[in-house]
Amino acid sequence: MSPPPPKENPVQPASIEQGLQDKNLTSFKERVKRNHTRVKATRQVVEAMEQLPLARWQMPLSRIRQCSDYLQFRNYYRIGKIKLSGANFCKVHQVCSQCAQRRATQYATQIVESIQASYNPDHHYQLITLTVRNGNDLDETLARLFRFFKILLNRYMRKNKSDSIANVMLGGVWTIEITNNGKGWHPHIHGLIVSSSPITTKQVRREWEDISGGDSYICDSTRIDHTDKDKLWASIAEVSKYTLKNLELTPEQLLQVYLALKNKQLIRRFGILSSRKINMIDIADYANEPFVAYLLKYFASGYKLENAEAYENEADYNSRNPKAADEA
Repeated sequence: MSPPPPKENPVQPASIEQGLQDKNLTSFKERVKRNHTRVKATRQVVEAMEQLPLARWQMPLSRIRQCSDYLQFRNYYRIGKIKLSGANFCKVHQVCSQCAQRRATQYATQIVESIQASYNPDHHYQLITLTVRNGNDLDETLARLFRFFKILLNRYMRKNKSDSIANVMLGGVWTIEITNNGKGWHPHIHGLIVSSSPITTKQVRREWEDISGGDSYICDSTRIDHTDKDKLWASIAEVSKYTLKNLELTPEQLLQVYLALKNKQLIRRFGILSSRKINMIDIADYANEPFVAYLLKYFASGYKLENAEAYENEADYNSRNPKAADEA
């Protein structure tokens, strides 16, 4: 079915076929453009990586190159919702910008729900950054960071050191970020920490210098006003963002990062922020809603609409697409 011509003043669709005219399509088109930007950037990275024999052997470059070849969306126009219903994601978040963004969004959702579930007006929130001295060997530099971080977590678990910031920590989320600006590898940790009393930068630096034996004291603690939703969300985004920016690394460096982080736990949650439940709305919640299904295909110039079909509800879709129903 070809999409109908747009009306001058789109309103609530009078029929299922007019779902393509939904006013939400403006933001939807911007969403698709962002998807295309990420996928195009990743394919540029893959082209560069394919010049490295070791990368062709060690990395699933073919799978990454095909990531998001197609995207399927459903426009539940009657209730103003457009949901992603299918795609071929590669799930190699260390390299793929598209999958890294999806991973970051999932983590951000988890963190938000954990904060909501554990909210207490007497709690204190801070964004803490922990670093180590730059190194030329990524594996060795990461090993130092993980070793020092483990000591801090042990202090939290055992509460066995007086005057430790671990004694007031109630929970948190820690993630790893890796950069290299030409002065060696700089892995560091971002943490959103909930505590029973404020944790200052001075306290963090004193603790980290003690743990690292003077390896690094460049740390930071920024207080978060958790009643300010914008600032809280910005802090959550900082913690859950990409592990690295693939376009800022050379192919050789990106290969090193991929191998160093493969099978590594890159996010750690503890205490009152350890809940992993996500109450995300699924398309199954809209089983009785009419919708228009879009199939978009990737091209270098942008995603193109391959097909648009209108359905009465989920049962109608399954009856007309039995293979898709069986796979689900």
